[in-house]
Amino acid sequence: MQTDILVIDDNQSHLDIVTEYFAHHGYQTETLSDPREAIDTIIEKKPKIILLDIMMPYMDGLTLLKKIKDTSGINSIPVIVLSGKIFPPEMKKSIALGAKKYITKPVKSSELLAIIKEYL
Repeated sequence: MQTDILVIDDNQSHLDIVTEYFAHHGYQTETLSDPREAIDTIIEKKPKIILLDIMMPYMDGLTLLKKIKDTSGINSIPVIVLSGKIFPPEMKKSIALGAKKYITKPVKSSELLAIIKEYL
């Protein structure tokens, strides 16, 4: 079964909540807490959309976003950045690197679902 949504975030409780919420709405969701495994996972799972956190250990989300957009075969997958950072430089850089949207946490579940539907 193809993955609809891949959520990359180091916060396990956030991953659990998002997975349960999207499953309730009929989406197949995969999660990943270690960004170092992301490129291989994206190539393998071929998600329709990626939700990406910015602040993570080992590799920040902006670095990972650049790697995704520089990797042939996965660079067309829409990436939505979800971050607790509300500063304009991160927002601008995310969009410049190819993110479709930059959403600050906490986000209303209905807003997140509407954005997912927009790109699926």
